[in-house]
This record gives sequence, C-alpha cells and structure tokens, in this order.
Amino acid sequence: MAILDIINTTLARLLSGPIQSLAFLARIPGLDGPIGLPLIGNLWQIRKNAAEKYQQWSRTHGAMYQIQLGYIPIVVVLSNSASTTIGKSPCSDSFKRRRKGAASALNRPSNQTCIPHLDLESKDFVAELLRYGKSGDEIRMDSQDDALFDEITYVEDEISRFRSTTGNLQDYVPLLRLNPFGLTMLSGGLDTVTTLLQWSIVLLSQPLDVQEKAWKDISHFYSDEQPLCDLLGDQKCKYIAALVRECLRYFTVLRLAPPHASIKDVTYEGVYSKGTVYFINASACNRDEAIWSDPEEFCPERWLEVPDAPMFTPGIGYRMCAASMLANRELYLVFIRMMNSLENQKFDDVDAHPLSGDSDPTSLVAMPLKYKARFVPSNSSALEKGFRVVDEPL
Repeated sequence: MAILDIINTTLARLLSGPIQSLAFLARIPGLDGPIGLPLIGNLWQIRKNAAEKYQQWSRTHGAMYQIQLGYIPIVVVLSNSASTTIGKSPCSDSFKRRRKGAASALNRPSNQTCIPHLDLESKDFVAELLRYGKSGDEIRMDSQDDALFDEITYVEDEISRFRSTTGNLQDYVPLLRLNPFGLTMLSGGLDTVTTLLQWSIVLLSQPLDVQEKAWKDISHFYSDEQPLCDLLGDQKCKYIAALVRECLRYFTVLRLAPPHASIKDVTYEGVYSKGTVYFINASACNRDEAIWSDPEEFCPERWLEVPDAPMFTPGIGYRMCAASMLANRELYLVFIRMMNSLENQKFDDVDAHPLSGDSDPTSLVAMPLKYKARFVPSNSSALEKGFRVVDEPL
C-alpha cells in the first residue's frame, strides 16, 4: 500500500500545475471523497473490484461521497436513505415515454400471457438437471462441447465486462474516444436471472437448513405425487417467495446500478446541481445496517418478518427494472419446482460468498466460480410422469 501512495504522490507532483488545478475544479464543493490522480482520477484504484472499493471508501468518507473518473466527478451512494432520494430524482420526458412503453408490455396483465412459456421452460429446466445428473450420477453436458454454445457464452461474458461501469475507459478519458471501437454497444437483461440461479444452486448445496424448510412449506400445497408443482396461484408458498427475495438481496448480481445524470438539481444534505453523475452501489444498499441488523447473513425469514423492506437489486424509482415482476415470477416457479423435485447435494467445495466467490469482479454481472452440482430426484416415478407433457406443444 505504501508503494501505491509513493506512486500517487510522484505522479501528482509531475503533473502538478494547470492540469492538476483542472482536476480539482471538477470536484463537487462540500462533498468528501478520495483524491485521485490528474487525468485519470480514481480509475486506477477501482479497476479490480469497484463495488468492494466503494464500500471500503465509505468507511472513511461516509455513505455518500465523490470520486473522479477521468475529469468527471461521480457521486457514489451506498445507503438506503440517500439512494431512495437520488434514485427517484426526475427523468427526462424521452425516458418516461420509453419507460411507459416497456412497463405496459411487462405489467401484471401482460405477464399472464408469459405463464404458459414459463411453465414449459421451468419444467424443461428441472428435466435437464435430472437428465445430466440422474440419481446423483455425474455426467458431462453435451452442450459444453458445442462450438456455437461456447461462442455464445463467450460473447455474453465479453459484453458483460464491456458494460461494466469501470470496464470502458472511453466513458471517462476523452482521448481514448479517438478509437471508435465499441462506442455504441448496447444490451440489456443478458444473464441476470441465470446468474442468480447459479449462485443460488451453490448456496443451497451448502450445509444449511434452507432446503428442509422449503420442503416443509411446499408440502402444505403439494403432495409427493406433484413434484413439478402445477400452478395453483401466484406465489402462494411464502417461504419460496422469501427465498427468492433473499437470493436477490444476498447475491446482488448487478452490484453497481448503471450510472445516471440528474436533469434537475437534487437536494440531499446539500444541493447537487443538474448534470451530476451518480453511481448507486446496490450491493452495499442491500447490506445497509440501518435496514438489517445482520446484513451479511443469508436468512430468507427476514422477508417473512419485514415483507416491505427495500430491495435495491432491480433498482429504484423510474430506473427500476421494468421486467422485475416477470423475473420474480420466473424465479419463484423455477425455485419451487427445482426444490420440490430434486435434492441439491454438495458435490465439491466451492466459495459461495458473493464477494470472495466472484469469478470476475471487473464484470458488470457478478458470476460465481465454476462448480459441479449433484441433483437427486425426490420421487423418480412421479417426476418421470410429470415430464411426459414437457415436449407437448403450447
């Protein structure tokens, strides 16, 4: 750490004068935060794990502070109260029109039209888990040897890294924009749901009592002869619904919400002028000790006790994910069918912690390390019977 301080001081002296003065002029008056280098600001300090670094800085500078990425001052928000105020700041009319169109296509009535597809795909998901690990036997999935499958997953991972709030330096260092490659890449909703399932499967295989509690609650609605849990209603099994919410909170796969700039002045412990850029650290907000006394613990019961507690994973205000309702429904259906049909047994040791177990902290989406899983059917005959309708046309 001393070496980094020496490098920081040396570069600051070499580049002192007009350049350094411009860097300080760009800072927001009255707001604390770490001092960065001329030209690049704090970029060099957050390249490896931005979300974790932001949380470390909050211990010194508070739950709301500023950094500099290039010459751009950024307000970093890590608390429930601040993020709620800033996250609900006004949006442009153009954004509101686009948001309204997306919301109308993804509201509750529209989601009903997706139920047949969710029903089919969730059954097919459980069928593949059984097929590739029947009765706990290990077998290699054929798709892993498919060139097209490998290319698709590779491109998806690369886009996720590119879309990271710190992965594209051209956003903050204007000189790099002379290279036009990749300046217009856009994508959304690539792999957040599937990544959350990967994290959840890792955790559920650990020696916790979550599976036992889930089976007990599911048994109130479905018998042993109904492993695929034919739909009786919308999320009637409260423990499974709470489990989904806790997985969303604990494994905040999109740790840093996409940055946005305010179109009007924002007042929160001071006035922040129009055009200020904000980073909301959703992972830190989900672990705010002002909300939870034990934020580092995985505890689905917390959502049974405080069902209306804030959740920052899908975002807040106008910028909240328009498909969050559909995603919750999809996750509930996959969880209840997977857990009632198969027992998730521990296969090998893998780090299930959302921070230390992250395979690439620089990526936009936090992904777990590679692992193997074992699934054992709870009622083989009933499960095989239920799968007979999977391939029937809608």
